[in-house]
Amino acid sequence: MASFPAAPAMNDNSISDTAKRARHLLLCCQEIHEEEPRRIAGAQLSRFNLWTSNIGVFSSRHASLDYRLRTAPTAKAAVDGNLEILCKYLLFGEIPHLVA
Repeated sequence: MASFPAAPAMNDNSISDTAKRARHLLLCCQEIHEEEPRRIAGAQLSRFNLWTSNIGVFSSRHASLDYRLRTAPTAKAAVDGNLEILCKYLLFGEIPHLVA
């Protein structure tokens, strides 16, 4: 199985870094041998990529979500926290019921 980037230190996390880990874990889920989970993982990866693109997670400079939330630490923590939860579920296989 592929390796994944380590979680950043608590005071260090950027939304972009956490989203990269989540994307990598979703890509790893596409290596599952069973067809249905692999199909669901592909659908969720497509949705995740659409979300990151629309909200500018991986945009550069002033267009990035990290930059736009630099003065809103509560909102930044909420987004990053939700991405961390997603990573945890993907990493430990505790995926809640997904609607595909």
